[in-house]
Amino acid sequence: MRILIVTLAILASAGAVLFYRDGRLNATLTGRPAEYVAAMDQPAGETDYLRILVAGDVGTDDWRQRRVSEAMEALCARPGGVDQVLLLGDLFYDHGVTSVDDDRWRSGFREMYTGGLNEVTFRPVSGNHDLDGNLDALVEYSKIDERWAMEGQHYSFVRPLPSKAGEPAGEVAFFALDTTAMVVSKEAVESELAWLAAELAQCTSTWRVVFAHHPIDSGGSHGGEPILIERLVPLLREERVDLYLAGHDHYQAHLETKGLNEIVTGAGGKVRDASWTPTTRFASTKLGFTELLFSESEVYLRLYESSGELLYSKRVEKSLSPGT
Repeated sequence: MRILIVTLAILASAGAVLFYRDGRLNATLTGRPAEYVAAMDQPAGETDYLRILVAGDVGTDDWRQRRVSEAMEALCARPGGVDQVLLLGDLFYDHGVTSVDDDRWRSGFREMYTGGLNEVTFRPVSGNHDLDGNLDALVEYSKIDERWAMEGQHYSFVRPLPSKAGEPAGEVAFFALDTTAMVVSKEAVESELAWLAAELAQCTSTWRVVFAHHPIDSGGSHGGEPILIERLVPLLREERVDLYLAGHDHYQAHLETKGLNEIVTGAGGKVRDASWTPTTRFASTKLGFTELLFSESEVYLRLYESSGELLYSKRVEKSLSPGT
């Protein structure tokens, strides 16, 4: 076993093409109920939805990240294509990038996301590993590559839903939150929450989605962040946020935390053991990513394995009430 692990590590560091069984990319999930059956709700027609892809902790810059990127790229050929990709931090392991000229931009981004993904905008947030590098470079790179759209350590943007009979069908508003600062600084907690509260107060979009690096709740090795449960969740509920997206823990899960739908999708480059918790609705310890399909009245939460296999698909109706 030691020989196998060392051999794989040497080949990966040398950039070799590896052939392996999926089982070697799986960690252990404990506690899943024996009678559990994953939801497999299916949308009626894919062209009626806004498709957003979400991947966290992708920055291994190796065959694992490549495998996930290829599965994501395959969805670009689906009807309606892919509108945006959200990257949930830890963009470049282990210590971020040094500048906008760092070679990691080539190997870990430009040459990593190709094919149909060449036409897609990427919306990143920083993670704790990026904190060790040059955070300003993550923002400044937006001026160099039009695919990379990171306006700051927090920012927001809006995407239109597919029109119906030529008529507008609403919008999805996305809010990128800097939890990497929040978990280490009380000042950052106050400033981030003040910014988010102001943004949400003036938002008129159909859907409201907050994405960040750190999970509120999680069955992964890091677990949830108490400060986010204490301070962030009340704001999300009060302002009727529909969905919270996070990485950091290297597995995938759909959780319902205090009435809030949360997707943890930190398996874009590596996996670790995780546990099924009372708030878990689905979990997987396979490499993978998430797809979100939005219409005016519903969103499908779809979690994929890196081979492209759909593992879970849950339809969630648009709610007008906070926390329900």
